Parts: sequence; C-alpha cells; structure tokens
Amino acid sequence: MARKKIDDELTELNQRSETMDKQLAVVDGQIAEREVDLRAAPPGAKRVPLPVFESKEALEKAIANRHKTPYGHESAKEVLRDFELELKPEKTSIIPLPIPQQPSWVVELRNHQFRSGARAQWGDLMSYFDRAFVLAQANPKMIVLKYAVQRIRYQKIAPSNWPLVQEFLFQCLMVETGTFYPVLKQLVEHHVAGRHVDLSAVEEIINYHIVQHCRLGHGSEAAWSVWAAIRFEIPLDKSAAAALSGVSDSIVALLSLDAHHAGLIPSGLDTSHWQTYMTAEALYGEAWLLSYEANVKGWLKSVSGKDHVASDSNFSFLKSEGVCFYDEKRARTAIPTGASVGAGKAPIFSFPV
Repeated sequence: MARKKIDDELTELNQRSETMDKQLAVVDGQIAEREVDLRAAPPGAKRVPLPVFESKEALEKAIANRHKTPYGHESAKEVLRDFELELKPEKTSIIPLPIPQQPSWVVELRNHQFRSGARAQWGDLMSYFDRAFVLAQANPKMIVLKYAVQRIRYQKIAPSNWPLVQEFLFQCLMVETGTFYPVLKQLVEHHVAGRHVDLSAVEEIINYHIVQHCRLGHGSEAAWSVWAAIRFEIPLDKSAAAALSGVSDSIVALLSLDAHHAGLIPSGLDTSHWQTYMTAEALYGEAWLLSYEANVKGWLKSVSGKDHVASDSNFSFLKSEGVCFYDEKRARTAIPTGASVGAGKAPIFSFPV
C-alpha cells in the first residue's frame, strides 16, 4: 500500500508538471506574438488588441503568415529566436484580404447537385468524385476527401449506383487517412442494410493499412483496421499479424487478441511482447488496460504463473464483480455514428436494440 501511495503521488506530480509546462508554453506564445506585432508594425501604426494563441504551432503559423511583410520578416525571426521558436516554411502562407468565410472547395462540393434518376445520378456521382479528387490534389492540407465522403452519406443513392460509390470510398481509404472513420461507417451501414460490400477489396485495404500504420505508430488507424476486420469477419494475413505483434497500444493489442481468438488471425501473431505486461506492476502503468483485460478474458497468462489481477487488492475487486472494459460481443454489432471522437457529446457507436 505504501508503494502504491508513492506511485500515485509521483503520477500526480508528473501530471501537474506537464500541465504547468503547457500553461507556460501558452504564456510564452502570447508574449512572443505580442512582441512580434509591436516590432513588425510600420512606424506610426495604430496598436490594436491581438488574438490569444493557445499553442506554439498556432503562434508560429500566425507569425509565418505575416513574415514576408517589409517590416515583419527580420523582427519576427529575432523575436522567435528569443523564445526558442522558429518559422516553419511548410506552414507559411500569405492570404490576401478579403478572406472568404468558407474555402472555395467546400462551397463547390456542397453545391454539387445529385439527380434522383439512376442514369442521371451516375453521371452526377462521376463528376462529383472526379472533382473531389482534383480539389484534394489542389488542397493537400485540407480535409477535402473527408468532407466529400461525409456529404455523399446523406444522398439517396440508387441501388445500381452503389458499386460506383463503394469504389470511391475505397479510393479515399487508400489515399487519405482522415477518411477512415466515415468510410467505415458507410460500409457498415450499407452492409447492415443488405447491400453488397466487396469484402475482398476491404480485406486487401485493411491488411495494407495495418502494416503501414503500425510501422508509423498510428494506434488509432491500426485499431480501426482491426475492428473492421472483426466487424466484417475478414482474415488478417501474416504481414499484418507481424506488424500488430510489435504494437504496445492496449486497444490495438486487445482487438488483435480478440481477432486471434476468433480465428481471424490464423498465423503470424506473436503475443510475447504483450505477455510482458501480464504482471502486477503493469496494472499501474500505461498498459494497465491490456494487463487487466487480457487476464479477465483469459487471452494471456500471468508471467509469474499466479493470477496477478486476483492477487492485487484493487483490481481483484473489479474482476470479482465481473467488470470488463471491452465487450467483444458488442464490438461485432457496433455501428459508427459519425460523431467526432473528440466531440465528447455523443457516442461514436450505436448498437442494435
């Protein structure tokens, strides 16, 4: 108990330190932004209140947008050096006034019309998809394809045009990571509604995504990929299994273990890395969810040979009460709602009644 108390106090201290660092960074950013404005203004310019920036990135981009003015370039660089900041060329853009309230690509895609007749609608869909890809290439830093995918969801698609829409969704999945969640939502919805979903294409895309995102350390995308494999009962190949084996993310690990025990990862999965977290110490670390849940589900054994969860005074109570944090049965019937994961106002899944 003494050790746990010390661990808790250290954790709280670290959290306070991280919070303070973030607050100091915000204050530094506000001071630096104000100083740049004062130094960059031409002689005799009127001083006006300035916006507050909540991060170094927001500050640096704001400064970058003005750094080519006759008065501002060198002054901005000097002030940034004082605050250990620097201009980032990839985030630099000069936007002349007046600035439109909405990007032109949003207006164009939003105003695109879809007719109800299947033949006419096919042509409308083709022109919409072609234009979406052109706009995405012209605006590589914008979420053009994500917007295009979300908008098409609210159109009444003729059954004969669904294969065309599906092909568009697959292309979006391959080229823009941000479309992952809205595309999966539409595929699941159409699958539940009885429309044909090309599962062989989904299998190829999902296996590709797992390898790529595990390599890059993108836990969210890897997790969605494994969940999609579970939802559609798609097998994962050896390359995907090998990539998943080295991931430390608890969510990815639990989904992978579930898929493995369901027979969706027939070979190639090495659980030895996750096995190291099956200890009493790991219950109080970053991988506590994996350490607890894999034990409760019986997917991994304790390193010591003795049940490390049942031996812990805190987690043993949760286990005895049947508490679990991952419901593998509901995972197979879940339907994404389309709500933003970070919104905090609506569940990101719905379930059949």
